[in-house]
Amino acid sequence: MTPNNSLINGEILTSTGDLFQLGFFSLDSSSAKGYIGIWYCNHTPQEGSVVWIANRNKSVNTSMASFNLTSDGNLVLFEEDKIVWSTGTRSTELNSARLQLLESGNLVLNDSNYILWQSFEHKNESGMYLVGMKFGFDNRANTSWQLVSWKNPLDPSPGDYIMMIRALPIPDDVTMKGADIYYRGGAYGTDMTSPTPVLFRSVLCANGTFQAWFLNRGGKGEWQILWSLPEDECDTYNRCGRNSVCT
Repeated sequence: MTPNNSLINGEILTSTGDLFQLGFFSLDSSSAKGYIGIWYCNHTPQEGSVVWIANRNKSVNTSMASFNLTSDGNLVLFEEDKIVWSTGTRSTELNSARLQLLESGNLVLNDSNYILWQSFEHKNESGMYLVGMKFGFDNRANTSWQLVSWKNPLDPSPGDYIMMIRALPIPDDVTMKGADIYYRGGAYGTDMTSPTPVLFRSVLCANGTFQAWFLNRGGKGEWQILWSLPEDECDTYNRCGRNSVCT
């Protein structure tokens, strides 16, 4: 996608191998409200298949919205003439920026010399993790990357559960519900990739369940679940109190 071009409802930007696509979608067929985001080709946009959403906090009327790359290198979501979301970036030269959707699912805004912005590093608190995304914390930059569940399957705005890596002497990963620990995964270091040549994604669901799924490369067929945490009620944090055996 080049400067002074835009996407409107019904138009899509596809990755080179036809694995991911960027466009407008609606989660409720009876509503004109929707979102601009990335999802797997050959799959319906829904919780678990949507990789990234620019405007997860605010839906737009898709018939009045456009996703624009400006001549000065800013990526902007408009609803009529109102700015709903933007990258806030600026290219070094006019008309030098390019927008590309990679086969990894990463949406990258390039200048002629460097990366201006990319969705894998965008702190939109997505509910999905893909290989290559940032997840954790950077004490030097005082920043962190978390997974935040959807509110419900028809509303991708931030829900009740947050998965994070805590900056402890021995970092651990936890899922929080408000101020309470819902699930503790233990010392961080889990390999969230798959050793086999498949597509892999993990999702923090609206109900607090953290699931890993895989699909044969090529993006066709049905997703199959690899694991789901917590496994049962006894697996949730401090379910029966300290020093108790949950049965």
